[in-house]
Amino acid sequence: MRPQADEFVRRFLLHVLPPGFQGIRHFGMLTNRTREAKLQQGRHLLKSPAPAAATPDESEDYRDRYWLLSGAKMPS
Repeated sequence: MRPQADEFVRRFLLHVLPPGFQGIRHFGMLTNRTREAKLQQGRHLLKSPAPAAATPDESEDYRDRYWLLSGAKMPS
């Protein structure tokens, strides 16, 4: 099939995202359908334990948590 030039441009532009948008695709191990099974298999092959579930400390201030995660202080 050989589309006309205007039809080709129309179809091509369907794949162009508007300014400010970012396309995200996951391939291989990180596809939604098999992610958990593949990560478990990878951990088993590497003999690595599963990461502990993070439970936020209720007494911790959001600024402290931001600093711990990023290493940057929030502006005053």
